[in-house]
Amino acid sequence: MSSEKLDTVPIFSALPQELIDAFIDNLHNDQGSLLACTLSSRRFLPSCRKYLFHSLRLDRSNIQSNPSDFRQIFKGNPQLGSFVRDLTLHPKLPSTNSAALLWVLGHYLKNVFNLNIESLGTLNTDWNTIAPETRWEISRLLQLTTLTRLSITSFADIPVSIFEGVTGLKQIHLSRTSWSPAVISGPVPRPEVLSITFTGGSAKGAPIYTFLGRPSPPFLLDNIKELHFWITGNTDSRIKEVFLPRVRHLRAIKIHLHDTPLDLSIILPMCSPETTLDITLSCYLPTKSDPSEALLQTLGSLSPAPSRPIAITVQAIVSRSDEEDPLEGLDDLVFRLYKEGSLKTFELSYRFYTENKSTFESTLSHRMPKSSELEAFVITANGKAHEKHLLC
Repeated sequence: MSSEKLDTVPIFSALPQELIDAFIDNLHNDQGSLLACTLSSRRFLPSCRKYLFHSLRLDRSNIQSNPSDFRQIFKGNPQLGSFVRDLTLHPKLPSTNSAALLWVLGHYLKNVFNLNIESLGTLNTDWNTIAPETRWEISRLLQLTTLTRLSITSFADIPVSIFEGVTGLKQIHLSRTSWSPAVISGPVPRPEVLSITFTGGSAKGAPIYTFLGRPSPPFLLDNIKELHFWITGNTDSRIKEVFLPRVRHLRAIKIHLHDTPLDLSIILPMCSPETTLDITLSCYLPTKSDPSEALLQTLGSLSPAPSRPIAITVQAIVSRSDEEDPLEGLDDLVFRLYKEGSLKTFELSYRFYTENKSTFESTLSHRMPKSSELEAFVITANGKAHEKHLLC
């Protein structure tokens, strides 16, 4: 049945648009059903397009045509561009006309909230190897007034001047990037959320934290309410030098550690009694030194006890071949934090690749009371959650 015929069916034409929109909302993750609905009725089109065109990703897998094809699509139906909220770009696209393609996007996509700029592959792309015309069009996209979130991943030697004039950003995520200095004379972003991966700079350029918080102009830190750290190396001194003098009264700190300890006592001065502190530690046991060094050092640094409960998530891959319990001592730390009222939630997920087993689960679960003020206490061993240990 064509959409014209379906639209003339009395029972269908009598349905309120709010009911149709609610029906489409339930299909937001089902692209096949959304496509089918677009052929059923014109009344389905606006709600379906809102989800079908919400995200646009441009890379080798879906850009094999000339930019003029995109121009014709958006020129034939300009409303399609207004539905795109999430845009992911790989600046070194295979087409030699990548700058022309970005011009098309900048001309028709006026409601993008989230912009992701990613390098192709796992190696950093030198920003200076991107065609000047393409770099210029990217800078134009950054000036979109609707843009509130920016993510830049795996680039080297990006000039910090790309932030100049980009004042609407509320969230910035910077991962595996290095930067080159540049003169900034205009306004810079004052985001509320800054997410940063601490890694070393490349041979060309420097890590972004070398530019953070500079007093002239104040760079990125003067309005921060929430910090997300992804840490893969020793960063205590960097946090003390860059963040500690300039950041206070955060509403949330999220820390993701990978095989690396962090002195949490340097984080606490940035908190207030209302701050939510979430700690996730992914570790492969044994580490290069003591098998649970990163985990025990990080949690052990919470002394004296913080003045607010914290959420802790631990993901551990255990591959020891001797008889020593790789999680030995962890139960004492967790129990101490609980007794001091410092623990909000605790989730441990670990997997053994040997015949060894840890006594952590049995000893800690017996020490914890059957009812407590914890919001959650979950232990998952070898992919199997022990729901009986969930305390609420």
